[in-house]
Amino acid sequence: MDEGARDRRQPRPSAEITMMFALVGVLILVLRCFQWLKTGVWENFTLHNVLEWWIGRAILIDKFDSGFRGLDKIVHWVIDGTPLMLIAIALTWFAISMLVFIGVLRLIDR
Repeated sequence: MDEGARDRRQPRPSAEITMMFALVGVLILVLRCFQWLKTGVWENFTLHNVLEWWIGRAILIDKFDSGFRGLDKIVHWVIDGTPLMLIAIALTWFAISMLVFIGVLRLIDR
């Protein structure tokens, strides 16, 4: 067996993981929109709310101290200030672009 044949059989990046990210992002968007249609009120959820729900207890992000003031502010903004919808849109966009990238790589390989 030559080297070229062995390289072609190596596994490629999995589209299943990327698809999972896209589905999580779309699911968040759909659930938030459904909640808004039901109540007429758009509640602003942040990553902090999701992490507290996931872990099951309060998260004290104010105690995070990396020693770099700028990095601390970025972490605080991402966890406390970034709306979950923005994260869901970015996650969905990233996953879809990765699916396209994987598809192009598979077409080039043929």
